Amino acid sequence: DHYGATILFRIGAPPDVRPRSSPESESSTRLERIQAIGGADRVLSLIREFRAAGVTKFIAIPIARNAREMLEQTRRLDAEVLPHAND
Repeated sequence: DHYGATILFRIGAPPDVRPRSSPESESSTRLERIQAIGGADRVLSLIREFRAAGVTKFIAIPIARNAREMLEQTRRLDAEVLPHAND
């Protein structure tokens, strides 16, 4: 058996690209728990948190405003995060 998780990530994100939901909603709290916005270390921290709970598969969705940013975020995930994900 294996367990998977979806994470939303943005490496070096300005605050205006954060996914929006109402601050008091239950979905807002859930969203915060699967987001990693900031440096590569934040994304790694979230991955490691899930791995400690037994998660072995991830779907990483870049938070981006357009196709160019989506490609850049994917490139950064590959270069800055994935090489360290199993440390």
